[in-house]
Amino acid sequence: MLTTLCILLLIALVVFANEQGGLAILGSTRDSLTAFLVQHRLLPNNAPPAPLVIKPSVVILPQHDSFNCITDTTWSPDSKYVALLGTQQNCAVGGSAMPGLLTIHNASNGKQVYSFLLNKLVIAAFHHQYPKLRTEAVFYYQTVLWFHDGYHLAVLFGATFFHEPLPPSFDGLLLLDVHGGSSHVLLHPDQNNFISYLVWDTQQGSEYIAPSNASSTAQSPGYTIPPSPFYRWGNGGGANELLPVQDKVGLSPSSSLAAIGDPDGGKTFTLWQPGQLGLTTANGNGAYLPGIATWSTYFAAWSPDGRYIVDRLLVDGRINIPGHSIPDHQTLLALSMELLPLLPVRDKALQRVLQIFASTIAQTDFIGASVSWRFDGGVLAAYGAGDYDTGVVIYRCTDGTHVATLQPSSAALARIGSGVVLRWSDDGAHVLLFNVGLGTVMIWNVPTSL
Repeated sequence: MLTTLCILLLIALVVFANEQGGLAILGSTRDSLTAFLVQHRLLPNNAPPAPLVIKPSVVILPQHDSFNCITDTTWSPDSKYVALLGTQQNCAVGGSAMPGLLTIHNASNGKQVYSFLLNKLVIAAFHHQYPKLRTEAVFYYQTVLWFHDGYHLAVLFGATFFHEPLPPSFDGLLLLDVHGGSSHVLLHPDQNNFISYLVWDTQQGSEYIAPSNASSTAQSPGYTIPPSPFYRWGNGGGANELLPVQDKVGLSPSSSLAAIGDPDGGKTFTLWQPGQLGLTTANGNGAYLPGIATWSTYFAAWSPDGRYIVDRLLVDGRINIPGHSIPDHQTLLALSMELLPLLPVRDKALQRVLQIFASTIAQTDFIGASVSWRFDGGVLAAYGAGDYDTGVVIYRCTDGTHVATLQPSSAALARIGSGVVLRWSDDGAHVLLFNVGLGTVMIWNVPTSL
């Protein structure tokens, strides 16, 4: 009788949480109840609780705001708002203008609270600084950052004047005040430097390329900033403001369960920012099993004092899958990955996703997933590891346990843009997914005790 009552109570809690969009109290309640059942021999010690199944609390339809392409999203520091960045035309329209758009939505109900048309804000800067450029530019809006003061946003973009002789290209930074203050634009002629990052000094209104971290410019080593256990902001200014910090054993996983760190104004952060996992086994000329697992992240960072913004922080690396043979040098050469640095398996959650890859790779030449760690480093959200239709799966980093599944919305809309964006809120209580296939932005409320 007691067993039946406890199980019914657990089921009732799960149903109640799903109806409410997921309550933070549920995670600890579920764990306490499970411990009670195990203690009284009503559940076997090796029977973990069933993963939570959580429905979206908010679904945003970008088409209603005239978006045809979403390129990035970000959370406000207080986790109450989300910003969507993109264009009012398709992502890849060569040679024609692409009207940029930034909208800000209330994360609790999805309603739009601010909207900015970006082209008119940046074109004036080009006319002022480069008056000889009279033709229309194509803008590529790439990244949006939200500073920790809550009202300043930075939009990083590129621009190409296709109709000019020897079409010039530029990198750009647009600084916005969501409360209606003046905007500022910084521009930098693009030098096609793919092995260093760009530093914007918002105080001086200047910019420069950081010194190269690669020993050779002939081939990319897979990063613009050296892979490191973590990065910190110093006090020296200039290109030395952002410092990779190595320990005595290099990229050691010894502190793998430490915080991930927030690059939007955080004093330190790690390379494990939202990114892509992949496993490649073929190059078109043959198969190379077990293949090579890779990790890639591309992001920007804002210094804690708000002065510096670094762009084009890229880390590509390869990872050896535990329990599987290590790729030999011939395989690395065949798949053009011999220059990629070897990264550790950060935690058990990452290991589990990699093992899912290894179990399904025989079905295809490549498999990939979008992954994102909560900022405290305790859990990992993965989308696309195995099957996109199953939603976002959350794994606990200490043991790799599947603790929750975030179900996607059922509305299937027109495909919008390209890529997938997966983001945790700063408070760790919400997950956002832009699903390119459904053309929706979904937000789930997630128990912080997972």
